Amino acid sequence: MFFNRALSIVKFTKASAIFGVGMKDEYYRFAVRGVSLERATGRCRLLLDSREVGDTLSIDVAPHKAGEIILRANGMEADPDDLLDLFFRAHSFRPMYVQIGGPEIDHRHAQLHYRERARRYQLDLSAEQAVPFAARMGVPVFVHSRAVAPWALQPGVSTARHEVLPVPASA
Repeated sequence: MFFNRALSIVKFTKASAIFGVGMKDEYYRFAVRGVSLERATGRCRLLLDSREVGDTLSIDVAPHKAGEIILRANGMEADPDDLLDLFFRAHSFRPMYVQIGGPEIDHRHAQLHYRERARRYQLDLSAEQAVPFAARMGVPVFVHSRAVAPWALQPGVSTARHEVLPVPASA
């Protein structure tokens, strides 16, 4: 078990996320820019930006999750029924970062990396679950280079029908 955990830590070769420097070159760091609300349909999306690649990603979120993100960004307490948040608080787990995609992993798959004291853990989630949680907790999101394209906003798509509510940049 220790060997598997050590092996997963060694996978981030260039600079380990544990030391706070960053991840491999094939992963790009994204920060939450805002929540997009489509006026006609009421569809909510979380917008993420990266300075490294200059892309904007758009991930669909439920309206109540979008509301929680906006509340937390403005310093207000969000929904007390957020089970994942309650679980982390009850067990003193500290989220570190979210990793989306990978060389052999689908772009819809995400891993939430967290720790308790010196121990490190991973929780498999969908990207639609992990990214809003990362935004609420203020942890960075790392997206594999192969997973950027499926989530990226298309250059010619008009966002005139969308209202974007800015969210302060996450850690």
